[in-house]
Amino acid sequence: MSVVLKEIENGNLRSVYLIHGPETYIIDDSIKKITSRVLSEEEMEFNYTQHDLVDIPLHVALDDAETMGFMSDRKVVVIKNAVFLSGQKDTSKVEHNIARLESYIQDPNPDTILIVVAPYEKLDKRKKVTKLLTKEAGVIEAASFNERSAEVWIREKTKELNIQITHGAIGRLLQNVGANLLVLDNEIEKITTYLNEGEIITEDIIDEMVAKTLEQNVFTLVEKVTTRQLDAAFTILYDLLRQNEEPIKILSLITRQFRIIFQAKILLRNGASQGDIAKQLKLHPYAVKVAADQGRQFDEYVLQGIIRTLADLDYQMKTGKNKRLLLELFLTSLQKHN
Repeated sequence: MSVVLKEIENGNLRSVYLIHGPETYIIDDSIKKITSRVLSEEEMEFNYTQHDLVDIPLHVALDDAETMGFMSDRKVVVIKNAVFLSGQKDTSKVEHNIARLESYIQDPNPDTILIVVAPYEKLDKRKKVTKLLTKEAGVIEAASFNERSAEVWIREKTKELNIQITHGAIGRLLQNVGANLLVLDNEIEKITTYLNEGEIITEDIIDEMVAKTLEQNVFTLVEKVTTRQLDAAFTILYDLLRQNEEPIKILSLITRQFRIIFQAKILLRNGASQGDIAKQLKLHPYAVKVAADQGRQFDEYVLQGIIRTLADLDYQMKTGKNKRLLLELFLTSLQKHN
């Protein structure tokens, strides 16, 4: 957590904030945290306003910031889409008095919290107004998240909720959801609702409670087979078939997973680290870790044979053979290889 966010959490608020970056979840969450420290729900109706500079001149927002709150000592004014802070061209036809904002930053209304939002990847740090904001305001970065930063966020979020989560469960959650903070937040909140006191979030809980795509279901299916959990693998397969997933598509994803297992095995043998493999194959590190573990269950020549078998099954399916039966026979045949 940044210094500015810790200040907000402790109730130490500044008169002006700058939130910059494209991550919508962080922008909205930061505004919510600031506002909740200033206004009650009853005060929000008359003392919280947003001004979108795509349609509204800057001076209107500043007029609002300079006026007193209604039946409240404080108010919050949010200025959205401050494009003049970035290097992007302002395509709107609204004129903005930047000099007035520069003056306000240096002498803000102490009874107003002004939040300036610039949802852009980069700010133009050469501009006077940008320099003033980054110097005088509380700055919150809403940078795009990758898997690494999302993992840190998950740990902080679960700690905030007083729950524990295993490293494997974090990997599984990111494998299923990706680094989408809004979805991650919703899934963690949902899981927490159903946890018993003291219970730890494990991979099994993630598998049970987090919705998965077809690709993620097949990832789990292959994992179950390679860890000798054939009954669980068949359960996943039959669930997918009941959902009318096309067997050829399922087979294609199984083939993809075994190719990843084979590639990871070869690259590891040649001295590559799991991190390097993740970058080279453009996969989440957790997926590479699982593939590496799965690869230890098979000889390289066996993996090559499985991939050839899958190519043959694809041909048989496309020439009219019983698709469901072919998938069942394939899963059963894998058991003898590991």
